[in-house]
Amino acid sequence: HGGAFVVGTASQYWAVTSRLAALLPEYRVLALDYRKAPLYPFPAALDDCVSAYRHLVEGVGPGRVILMGDSAGGNLAFATTVYCLQHKLPVPAGVVGLAPWLDPGLPVDLAVARAERTCDPMLPAHRKDEALDLYIKGVGYGAEIRNAGLPQFGKALSTHPLISPLRTAHTDLARFPPVCIHVGTRDFLLQEAVDFTHRLRVCNPRAKPELRIWHGLPHVFQLFPSLPHAADSLREIADFVRHRTPRPKYSVSA
Repeated sequence: HGGAFVVGTASQYWAVTSRLAALLPEYRVLALDYRKAPLYPFPAALDDCVSAYRHLVEGVGPGRVILMGDSAGGNLAFATTVYCLQHKLPVPAGVVGLAPWLDPGLPVDLAVARAERTCDPMLPAHRKDEALDLYIKGVGYGAEIRNAGLPQFGKALSTHPLISPLRTAHTDLARFPPVCIHVGTRDFLLQEAVDFTHRLRVCNPRAKPELRIWHGLPHVFQLFPSLPHAADSLREIADFVRHRTPRPKYSVSA
């Protein structure tokens, strides 16, 4: 789930996960309640995602798990994949992002300019560094955090690929699994989705990244069933899952 790394729960995303499960009755959907900043700063949330992914791969085997997330959850889905590539773990069968936040390290003035250009009605781009500081630095430095070999919390850079997956090295992008990204034109994260897709196409044409841009729709419009094309978007995502997996037992939503 999204929430700028600081808010949100898996249960609040029932509108998406339940509809996705209905579209994919032969699959299982796991919605993960990862730890959130500021009490649990980076890498707590990512470590939870890596741990859950390891658990599923051990249970169902490699190549049978799809990672999915929206906004900050999309960041975690892509960052988990980057972690797998960096540590020679089996990569997921695919990664789905609903307006994923792929470049938190983007300077705030550029984020604000993009929000003004897209007329973003939902995301306060001028405050994005506040959420980022809470995610990186937090307030709970004494909190015990499981660590899967990630950079020490409180000392990571916003441009680190595990925080800003758009900055992933060419060598890792060349081994990336298939990707599907859905984003609206009224979302300041639109350009990040475009840039990541372009980089992936250049570095790894075999990944055949799918970028679906929905005209006039805001950030993570799939959360609102009454919005035009919300159901269409989830149907297309379900098709992506079917085409990229050999009928896996689980599909994971972060």
